[in-house]
Amino acid sequence: MAGKVVTTPCCQTKVRVPAPKSTSPAPAPAPAPAATSNRIEVKCPCGQLLAMARPTSAVEVACPKCKQRLRVGGPAATPQPIADTPLANKDLFGDLPTPGAAAWSSPSQLQPSPSARKPVAAGTSKPTIQKRLPRLGFLEDGFGVPILLVAALVFLGIFTALGVYLLGEANENMALAAASEDWQATEGKILDSGFDVRGIQRRKQAATIRVRYEYTVGGANYTGNKLSFEKQDSFSPAVAEAKLKPYPPGAQCTVYYDPEKPTDSVLIKGTQGSNQLYFWLGLASILCGIVMAIDCVLGAINAHRFPPPKVPLF
Repeated sequence: MAGKVVTTPCCQTKVRVPAPKSTSPAPAPAPAPAATSNRIEVKCPCGQLLAMARPTSAVEVACPKCKQRLRVGGPAATPQPIADTPLANKDLFGDLPTPGAAAWSSPSQLQPSPSARKPVAAGTSKPTIQKRLPRLGFLEDGFGVPILLVAALVFLGIFTALGVYLLGEANENMALAAASEDWQATEGKILDSGFDVRGIQRRKQAATIRVRYEYTVGGANYTGNKLSFEKQDSFSPAVAEAKLKPYPPGAQCTVYYDPEKPTDSVLIKGTQGSNQLYFWLGLASILCGIVMAIDCVLGAINAHRFPPPKVPLF
């Protein structure tokens, strides 16, 4: 009935009967053309496939994924990575021993072997490290050994000579002053007293005391000119005036004389402060010379142990 016109029983509509569909199997798809012999596929170690024309000889190609260069050559050749791969693909620490390996198993291996240690012969001492000797540093070590030794002798000689002189003067006056404590006293008369001023500027003026008196011992008349056994003979004008105030010309005074030698006399007996000052200054001068000499000797030893570097002049 295909293609005929018929009337439907329900609505009396005329329709054409369509032709039935074919039930024959669909035709098979055409087979894909086989790859030609001029193309090959290369698989990179990272898994990426590379399609390229078959080379006639060995060539190098770069993988677009891992950037590794591959060498391809010949129909039966297998792609191999090139030896000089990037550093990012190399194990830079592959040659080092892993933790816990035998090379690092014992801390004693970090110490030198007993055979490498040099034995110390019997009767010999270990070498000591030389150190600089402590010193005050009046002269630097850089002056050299000869100059430091000469300086030691100069300091010792100058300060010792000055100290011996001061001690000698102080001891002489201190001995006379101590002996005057036992001298006898007698009445005397001041013949003349005063002081001579030296210097132009008022603050730098120095006064030298002069005094002359007479006294009688055993019916014999004697004269003297010593106020005291004080070593200092120069004072300021004010001090000199104060010392002479009790001894104006024509005044009566007490004179102390040596019974065994009446010509030795003095108006003020006993030890004075300036004698002790001279004594301590002399002692300090000698000690200062010794200290400076020792310091120079220590400097010479340091200069010998640690000589300064030689600097060329030109």
